[in-house]
Amino acid sequence: MMKAQRNLSKWFVISCGLTVLVACGEETPVTPVAPAKPQPRKVEAAKVAPGSVEGGVTVMDALPPKYTFVTENRRDPFQPFILIKRPVDADADLSAQTPLQQYETMQYKLSAVIVGYGQPMVMVIAPDGKSYVVRKGMKIGKNGGTVIQINKEGFLVEEKYRDFTDVVRTNILEIKLPKREGV
Repeated sequence: MMKAQRNLSKWFVISCGLTVLVACGEETPVTPVAPAKPQPRKVEAAKVAPGSVEGGVTVMDALPPKYTFVTENRRDPFQPFILIKRPVDADADLSAQTPLQQYETMQYKLSAVIVGYGQPMVMVIAPDGKSYVVRKGMKIGKNGGTVIQINKEGFLVEEKYRDFTDVVRTNILEIKLPKREGV
């Protein structure tokens, strides 16, 4: 049994040695084979004068039109969309803005809704902690939004702006009264 294991291990060592010797031999240079290039077909050009009519089609019509890129009525693809969104009334004087127009519309927190006593109104809290009473038709937010509706659950603000295609878009934001906790 021991003799068989020794013979087996000797044969294993000899076969590994031969494999290493064969693998470490000189490398034969491999010549790269160039891919076969297709032979261009020779097409005989028709011997027709330019502008002449052959079969009802002129030679100028048979040629493909030369492509030219037209840039008019196209936007700049490298201009970011954030900068493109601008209010409809761009001529508005920025110094005549109210304190309600200093922050984005969604930054205001709705704290109270007053309905049933004359004109409905809401009380909002600005990010700086100040409270404001807002009525229908008042301007609120940096984008010049207008309060269009006040109900017992909150109020709606309509913002109009021009997008990158110079089309006037309308965005209606809803600010709701937070749910009462603990009741």
